[in-house]
This record gives sequence, C-alpha cells and structure tokens, in this order.
Amino acid sequence: MAGAHLIIDMKDLNESTDQLNLALERAEEALVDLNLGVRAFILLNDKDGAELGFGKHKNRWRLLYRYTDHEEPLVTAGRELRVSAALKLQDLLIALHVEARNQMEVVQQAIAEVERFLQNLESEIGPT
Repeated sequence: MAGAHLIIDMKDLNESTDQLNLALERAEEALVDLNLGVRAFILLNDKDGAELGFGKHKNRWRLLYRYTDHEEPLVTAGRELRVSAALKLQDLLIALHVEARNQMEVVQQAIAEVERFLQNLESEIGPT
C-alpha cells in the first residue's frame, strides 16, 4: 500500500512541477513583453552563489540562472532552483527597473556629450 501512495505523491509532484514550469514560462514572456532591453541578476542563494537573472541567451531574452561564469535558461535548472527563483521574481523585476533607469541616465549623458561636441565643432568651423 505504501508504494501506491508514493506513486500518487510523485504524480502530484510532477504535475505541480509542470505547473511551475508553465508559470515561469509566462513570467519570462511577460518580462520579454516589457521590452526593457537590459540585463540584471540578483543573488538567488548564499550557499553556492547562484544568481537569478534576465538577459539575452543565444539571441533570445530569457530568465536565466548563473553560477560562477556560466549562464543557462532557468527552465533547464533543477526543480529546487526553479522554486527558489519563483520566490525571487519580484526582486528581479525591481533590479531590472533599476538597471533600465541607470542605463537611461547613461544614454542621456552620452546624448548631452554629443550635443556639446557638435556645439564646439560648430563654433570652430561654423554650422554644418
């Protein structure tokens, strides 16, 4: 009888894992739809230094996990890591917004620098 309960429990676990995978895929699609165009990573756990992130992987924006210098799509991670990642998605979204804001400031500074360059150039040689 114990074997039957184990089979039922494993079936439930597998079905729940499938539901988690679908939810993570929807979360990934939602992040892609934001069209932020930035990468960000946050610490997933202190034990092994794994990180959760969002960025391009093989020319496709993906939820990623990173350990040492290796990045992989989150969907390929083990169940335990995917569960941990699911609990940190809100933190990742905040990190993405902060990174987008930071990059916008850098771009605005670059635009201002180009404008100053053009003004200096025009004052030296006249309007182009």
